[in-house]
Amino acid sequence: MIFAPNGAYSKQRDETEAYGKSLITVACCLCNTSPKRLPQSLWYPWCVQHNWDPYWSSSLFGSYSAVRYGGNAADIATANGAFCANYVLGKVTSADFSCNPDFNIAQLGVVTRWTPVKNLTFSAEVMWTHLDQKFTGSAVLTPTAPKPTAV
Repeated sequence: MIFAPNGAYSKQRDETEAYGKSLITVACCLCNTSPKRLPQSLWYPWCVQHNWDPYWSSSLFGSYSAVRYGGNAADIATANGAFCANYVLGKVTSADFSCNPDFNIAQLGVVTRWTPVKNLTFSAEVMWTHLDQKFTGSAVLTPTAPKPTAV
């Protein structure tokens, strides 16, 4: 286990890589910040790799991430309120609209690699991603400039 100065937590487990055995890597990062002022986040990636022989290997990998904005949409001193004030306030919304910028992301993938000669690898990878956002209702939002326009 690794504890970072900012409160982040990390755990990693490795097994020695060998042909016919699996290499397992699991890491977890929980970043705790002020519950009202800054978003809280959780990130949990993992990977399992199997080396079939010196030329072929496969990996199954994925991650789960979550971001939580503290506070409520009406209080601009909180992360949730600051987000909603910047992007939703004054916009056209439906009667059932609620501003909640919290979200989760789940990912799962598989990759197979073939290394016919040293320093040359061909790989095929497939990945699935699911975004679970917490907004409800509908809104007409115009884009805002996240950075200054080019001159």
